[in-house]
Amino acid sequence: MASQWFSCKGACTGSDKVSDTVKVDVSKLASDKENVQPVQIQNKTDEARKARENEKKAQEELIRQQQKEAAQRLQAEEEAKRRRQEEEAERQRAEQAAAEAAAEREAFAAAAAEAAERAEALRLGYAQERECLEREAAIVREQKQKRELATEEVRIWCKANGFSDMNSKKKSFMSGSKFPLHEAVAKNNEEMVSLMVYLGADRGLKNSKGQTAEDLATKMNKNGSMDTILSKLS
Repeated sequence: MASQWFSCKGACTGSDKVSDTVKVDVSKLASDKENVQPVQIQNKTDEARKARENEKKAQEELIRQQQKEAAQRLQAEEEAKRRRQEEEAERQRAEQAAAEAAAEREAFAAAAAEAAERAEALRLGYAQERECLEREAAIVREQKQKRELATEEVRIWCKANGFSDMNSKKKSFMSGSKFPLHEAVAKNNEEMVSLMVYLGADRGLKNSKGQTAEDLATKMNKNGSMDTILSKLS
């Protein structure tokens, strides 16, 4: 293609073919255009490759970030699980300790109650024993007093009827020998017969007729008049 000349000045001025024109080789422009197209394609290919590489890197970074987050979540879940397990174990230990403490308190309370019951039983036992002993002592005192009174009454009666004591014999010219118990029977003195029997008078003693006091009472018994005395002598 032939060279063409182009003016650089405006249309209002004259032109100089030497100084005011630029020489353009149209054939070279066509050649340069053919050379530019492969460069642009290469640049676009490089840009696409870089874009793909950047996208791949971004995806890889996203995957790494997701894996990191997943690992962190797993670690957090495992830590939370471990804490829950520790809390559960601590709760169980606390419950076990509380149950053992409650059992110890119950055992202590039961032992204390049992000890209190034993102490109360002992106290009641001692009280009952003391009361029983006191009753027995009172009975002994009463019996002693009763015996002393009976002894005194019998002594006075024997003396009044000529006997030295309730087992001594008295002789008489008219009635022969007799004993205080026979005398009490002969006089139908139930109280004195009872006192002599209570004091242990010898009921086997016989008068001069060979009679015991009971024999004499039997002989004297008319229409049951000596039944009470006989019951005391039998």
